[in-house]
Amino acid sequence: KQGEETLLIDNSGTDPVFKFAALTEGTYLLTETKAPDGYKLPTKNWTIQVVRNEETGLLEIQIPDDSFLTGNLDEGYNVENEEQSEFPQTGGIGSLSYIAIGLIILMGSLGRYIRKSEN
Repeated sequence: KQGEETLLIDNSGTDPVFKFAALTEGTYLLTETKAPDGYKLPTKNWTIQVVRNEETGLLEIQIPDDSFLTGNLDEGYNVENEEQSEFPQTGGIGSLSYIAIGLIILMGSLGRYIRKSEN
């Protein structure tokens, strides 16, 4: 619910885990605000509904769009994070040889121009 903190997060392992605690009936919006290093931050939010089962009287969690989940309610759900794209390395020491060759050609051309101008 808006403005309420109902989440327990455990970042101690390699796979962060969160658990909902003391949820009451209502609709909740799940938003990931910080992605793990090397992963993209999701562009969408997820809706989670807590409803009372009329037959049992127990609260149940319903997730209308569960296409982002794997797993089940008893063992836990997994949300797959998408890895960030790696950009090609640019610059670096490999470009120095091209710069050196370009400077040598430039200096040779300049020297030839000066000698030709003097004659």
